[in-house]
Amino acid sequence: MKTARDYIITLVIAALVLIIWLYSTPNVDAAGMTCGDRTALLKALSEKYKESPRALGLSSSGKAVFEVYVSKTGTWTIVMTTTTGVTCIMAAGHSWEEAPTVDGEPT
Repeated sequence: MKTARDYIITLVIAALVLIIWLYSTPNVDAAGMTCGDRTALLKALSEKYKESPRALGLSSSGKAVFEVYVSKTGTWTIVMTTTTGVTCIMAAGHSWEEAPTVDGEPT
């Protein structure tokens, strides 16, 4: 039969595990999402990675524009700009390839 002391020890261990898990879970900043001045971010994409705008679209909420920037070497970046003016790099990668359109021609 478990005593009150056993329950308290189990509770303390569970709380410690939860605290360790919460502090070890990466937040947005740790995950590498960069936000900043739109002009500066786009200038860096152009100068450092030679990326230029390829596509854009409005979010379903209408509160953000998403843009895709691509270089001739295949690097790519997805940028989000909100209606409040905040601009963030949402994702980036390499090996970009154009998919054929319905008529078989590249876009």
